[in-house]
Amino acid sequence: MAMSEAILAGTFALSGVALQQIITMIVTEKNRRNEEARQSRADRRILYGRTIAQARRIQRLLKESTSHTTTDIESRLDAELDLLGEYNAELRLVASPATIQAVLDLEDEMRARADSMERRKSGPIPLAPIIDALRKDLELS
Repeated sequence: MAMSEAILAGTFALSGVALQQIITMIVTEKNRRNEEARQSRADRRILYGRTIAQARRIQRLLKESTSHTTTDIESRLDAELDLLGEYNAELRLVASPATIQAVLDLEDEMRARADSMERRKSGPIPLAPIIDALRKDLELS
């Protein structure tokens, strides 16, 4: 009788240890996923911020170039547009399709204005819709 009680007690103890290990593994995996999601969201916030700041720099250059343009301004404008294109390539990896389209449309409009003095003079490109799209994309994540 003592032998069966010892086996039964050992079985319960072993089951408890196994259950604890399973629970620990589940909690650890959940914590890892939460940390990855938090880090991904932080990385996206940084990328979105850089994209908005870059669009703002281009917006200022376009406005500045309407009163006087130089080869220096045009060179800077080309370089800034190229950098915006790089940010947009990164956005394609993490943003929603609607956000990607909004940012690509903004880049297209900025490039079209860079190519036409007449379009540059048509007024500033509003950035509020892009900011709202990026903010909404962050809220959904």
